[in-house]
Amino acid sequence: MTRVDTYIVGQSTWVTGEHSESELAKKVGLIVNGTDLGSAPISQAEPGHFKYWKNDLKETDVVQVYLATEEGKELTKAAVPIVLPKQNLTIFINGEEQTGDFEVKQIDQDEYVALSEKSPDIVYAVQPNDPESGLVYFLDDVPVDLVKNTAGVLYNRNLLVGATSEWKDFSITGWTTETHRKEISEYGLSIGDTLIQSIELDNTNSENQGGIRSFIVQYDETDTQIDTASGETIAVGETGTSTATLAVAGNAIEVAISIGHSINDHTDTGRFRKRKIANGTNGDSGNFTIAPEDIINQ
Repeated sequence: MTRVDTYIVGQSTWVTGEHSESELAKKVGLIVNGTDLGSAPISQAEPGHFKYWKNDLKETDVVQVYLATEEGKELTKAAVPIVLPKQNLTIFINGEEQTGDFEVKQIDQDEYVALSEKSPDIVYAVQPNDPESGLVYFLDDVPVDLVKNTAGVLYNRNLLVGATSEWKDFSITGWTTETHRKEISEYGLSIGDTLIQSIELDNTNSENQGGIRSFIVQYDETDTQIDTASGETIAVGETGTSTATLAVAGNAIEVAISIGHSINDHTDTGRFRKRKIANGTNGDSGNFTIAPEDIINQ
């Protein structure tokens, strides 16, 4: 056996290669994860080549191809290299943009964390343990901020550590609650960037009196409010997602991101979940995902 071709998951339908045209080689066989799948006539390929039909190999499979005599005696055996198909992506890491063909490996959170060595050439699409979170992307062990292909945004990083798909209770008497206030630089934002907060809200308590919504305020260096942004108002008796979008002003120093209230003279209670804070400068916020820190620091 002189060459075994690389098998591409989802694209290859045959295990193929070349051999030295030994007169003894009459059959080609395949062993997958220790199980011999049997052999086929080597004559089904052109002289000097071999092929074995197999269209469902996975990247995690351990596969060997062998050549055998007519009687089934093994002559030679070699490993089959298996790779994932490369995808043309644009990714952003720490403000730097990269566009090219990347090998993307989808992997569960526990498997990713357990990897002793990660490849700098692989984009890991990690499925978190939170079942309602979308994939979280890393290049090697570095969190990716944004992933796009020709169809649009595949992923936008959640900047809020500790977000979850589980409902959390809140109580609100004034204009806001559950506030996160930080300098814009702590979110990796600059002047002119777009900040997005998306949050699912439950306002079904029949004793409530005010609507609730996603709410963002930005402040200058004197702690003076510059402007605000509000998402869709979730009225009493309703549940829904509210998304607020704000452009960072030239004199902005800090932003406060919260749940807003349409009144300030009554204590209402509700629930929230799937809270996401994202940089929307290079694309929309995407679906709900947990923060990469919640994977790295598990």
